[in-house]
Amino acid sequence: MTAYLLPCSCGRKTTIEPRQAGEVVACACGASLTVPTMLEMAALERDETESDIPATRNPWGARQRLILLGIVIGLLAGVPAICLFFTQPTLPKRDLDPQRLRRQVEALNAVQSWQLYRNLRQQGPQWEPLPQEAAHAKALLQHRIYAGTLALIACVGIVLIVVASTMTNRKRAP
Repeated sequence: MTAYLLPCSCGRKTTIEPRQAGEVVACACGASLTVPTMLEMAALERDETESDIPATRNPWGARQRLILLGIVIGLLAGVPAICLFFTQPTLPKRDLDPQRLRRQVEALNAVQSWQLYRNLRQQGPQWEPLPQEAAHAKALLQHRIYAGTLALIACVGIVLIVVASTMTNRKRAP
């Protein structure tokens, strides 16, 4: 805001503003000074100690900060989630030697063969899980939990970006 210097008979100058037009102000010496009208005030010397340049407004408002936060969250969680998606643990293969299985089946007697046939027909092949398969199942579950959590966090970042981009810039009333 523009300020002006109102001279006093003592030689000092008092800083006044246009909103004080018509008021009485006190000089540092104690004298009462009547502030002129706004039209007469324009003829007075301007106060150069106050800057006429308005304070620069920070271009980073809440909207831009939220968008940046969403981008950072999305990248920090999305990139590892994508990497985890493409690098799932692989199941170790069973070492099934057909020759060994053939020897075991040929070593069965007739009753054992009949029982094996009935069990396979009713229940299908039953495999006991190997220790590597149990460890793989546990690792795969943890892998999916991590990837899912990171994907969820990345979605929060995307939601922040969308919400921030739909915000309107509100100007404050003076």
